[in-house]
Amino acid sequence: MAQSILSDATFTDYGSARSMYSAYQIFYQHKGDCDSMAHAMQIVFDMNGFKTRLGYTTHHAWLEVQVSGKWYSFEGSFNDI
Repeated sequence: MAQSILSDATFTDYGSARSMYSAYQIFYQHKGDCDSMAHAMQIVFDMNGFKTRLGYTTHHAWLEVQVSGKWYSFEGSFNDI
């Protein structure tokens, strides 16, 4: 389901000079960065009853999803969907 919803968005990596994107841009404007993708994936998984959390480093974001008590990481980019 996440792949179907998010697969037509364009990933943009702006590095340290990136603009702020949100899940809105992924869903409605079909563009974003790792942070906006992680938030969009979080919405999809949360709406389907999964427990989620976001992970961050200085220049990267990803989503973690709990399945049967174990946490799985999904990169906040388009490579994992």
